Amino acid sequence: MTESEIVLKLAEQALKAKEPDFVGDLIKIGLPILGTIVGGLIGLFASKLTAEFNSKTQVELASSGI
Repeated sequence: MTESEIVLKLAEQALKAKEPDFVGDLIKIGLPILGTIVGGLIGLFASKLTAEFNSKTQVELASSGI
């Protein structure tokens, strides 16, 4: 292997290293967004359950005369 071939191989490797990693970028961007959406849905579901429980508790308290 000549010196020019080695330089050419190194240049090719350097160019490959600078190519954008689209899958990695999508994962870096997509996972936080997906986590935010899932977390928001869990929070919404939990707040609806809490509101339903509170309304049932208020009805029970009102009917017991306390």
